[in-house]
Amino acid sequence: RSGELTRLRHSTTQPNTLSDNSVFTILHLHDGDKLIGTATGLDRVPGGSFEVMRVALPAELASAGQPLRVRTLVETADGMVWVGTDAGLFWLDPGPGETVAHQEVLPAESGLAVTRLLTTSDGSLWIGSQRGLTRRWPSGRLSAYRFAAEGRWPVRALIEDTAGRVSMVIEVNDALAAGDAPVAARLIPRVWRQLVASGERERLLRWVELLPQPVLDPRL
Repeated sequence: RSGELTRLRHSTTQPNTLSDNSVFTILHLHDGDKLIGTATGLDRVPGGSFEVMRVALPAELASAGQPLRVRTLVETADGMVWVGTDAGLFWLDPGPGETVAHQEVLPAESGLAVTRLLTTSDGSLWIGSQRGLTRRWPSGRLSAYRFAAEGRWPVRALIEDTAGRVSMVIEVNDALAAGDAPVAARLIPRVWRQLVASGERERLLRWVELLPQPVLDPRL
């Protein structure tokens, strides 16, 4: 409110600090609270306060020692908060009291690591993962659309246009790392103007050098 910046960080000696200093996502809730996803967990900061509270994990997940890097957060119109992590998808109980994360079981085709979340105008929740997309319909039904092996083409972003169509973003680097030159060659023309305009011509040239000549677009 005063325009001053306040730093929140992890401390091994002080209570009520961030779970980790590597922050991946921040969500401002409708009630004024903030959720902060880090490399090792999820924290909640009440509105008007700088006291950090840890969000409890399901006991079976914590005991299994699975990674819980929180990659993405979204709040739906009904106040439900969804949490995408390396260990799956969770939802938070919107009721008063301690904030507890409950696991949402996704289809096996979806994979485990959730990379992006998007709520759309029809009330659906779209879940981007390391394998593809999953749609959670307003009724709670789940539909999985798998397009890659685990970790091959992670969904980097989800976008809804004015017509209600959902597009996903995968990166050229992911396609190249997977050894899929044809996919990389289709992606490059979509971003080359932006790279040149932003002074990243060298990155574009590195990508082109990694592609076999037959798959190159002659217009590049």
